[in-house]
Amino acid sequence: MKNFTSFSGKKILFLLISAFLFITGKAQPTIENGSSVTFTNVNAVVQDTSAFVQWTVDGQNGITSYTIEKSVDGLNYIKIGEIPASALQTTYNWTDDNMAAPSIYYRIMSIGDNTNVEYSKDVEVSYGNNTNGGVPDITAFPNPIAAGQAINLQTTNIPDGVYTVSLVNITGQKIWVKDMNHTIGNTVETVTPDFQVVRGTYFMTITGHNRYKFIIKVVFI
Repeated sequence: MKNFTSFSGKKILFLLISAFLFITGKAQPTIENGSSVTFTNVNAVVQDTSAFVQWTVDGQNGITSYTIEKSVDGLNYIKIGEIPASALQTTYNWTDDNMAAPSIYYRIMSIGDNTNVEYSKDVEVSYGNNTNGGVPDITAFPNPIAAGQAINLQTTNIPDGVYTVSLVNITGQKIWVKDMNHTIGNTVETVTPDFQVVRGTYFMTITGHNRYKFIIKVVFI
């Protein structure tokens, strides 16, 4: 009788432990896939007294928004804005109208739907170099340029007027032409080809009635 009671007690204890493990196991929360994104390009340029920040991303997964942060020393950052993410969008822009220091650093923070965060690289712009010593100049960004992406032209000390923007392939064939009405010396002009440009290396030429001519090497990826 003693042995039977001992056996029954052990069996009951085993069943209770098994039931407890089953219930607590069922109560475990499911593990969600983490959010992720790749920052393929981050740029910041001076536009008069403002900074124009642009970033390009790839592989957005569960990203809900992007936070724009700035710093005057490249170490301590503060939030200056936030914009929602879109699954249909890969390029984002932000304009900072408060450039209170000669040099400013920017970075972008992605926020996922499970509160995961990722940071882009830091980029620096210098207000002190905005005038470029009075020398006229035009630079293109981002470069390389993703398919369907707009091309931004940072102009510095460029006289007002109508300029012709041409895209020329490596054989010298002009494949796209557009007029650009420039009215401010230092600004960012945006041009977008109205067709799908084949991947490769091209030259963008910008000419004006005042005999200014600029040639920029651009790569479409």
